[in-house]
Amino acid sequence: MKLHASRVILCLVLLASITIGSPRQNPSKTWELETDTKKIRIVPIAEGLELPWSMVFLPGGDILVTERPGRLRLISNGKLQDEPIAGLPEIQFGTHGGLLDVALHPNFAQNKWIYLTYSKGGEKGSTTAVARGRLEGRRLVDTKDLFVFVAWTKGSLNPGSRVVFDKD
Repeated sequence: MKLHASRVILCLVLLASITIGSPRQNPSKTWELETDTKKIRIVPIAEGLELPWSMVFLPGGDILVTERPGRLRLISNGKLQDEPIAGLPEIQFGTHGGLLDVALHPNFAQNKWIYLTYSKGGEKGSTTAVARGRLEGRRLVDTKDLFVFVAWTKGSLNPGSRVVFDKD
């Protein structure tokens, strides 16, 4: 349980670091928080992201970050790259929806598969979908939906999703 809690704290701190590092913030500024058991230091790692939602570390240390408005961004050598990753599916951005989770295939180093969850629009309204594409340079290729939920709505979608791979 302690390992799981520390992973949650790490993810929260990293996401806070990205969010705090939004435009007009000083990326060299740090913050410290104290919990009942730990002291946490937050150091911004990038600035200029719009509504960051999820992130994943690439094998070389670069970071992919989803922006809810529908962009997949790359942080390389501590700098947010100007151009988003190309080749994503059409993403419906709204009050709550947009580009959500990002995950690497367990054998990413060999196959380069990236998985995304996002809000998909259609004639019936919007729903959540899971897509996969292969990362080639700064572009996803062979991108396609693997699963589209049948829970279409014309109302304000409040999606939630997470990609998790079974370790077996």
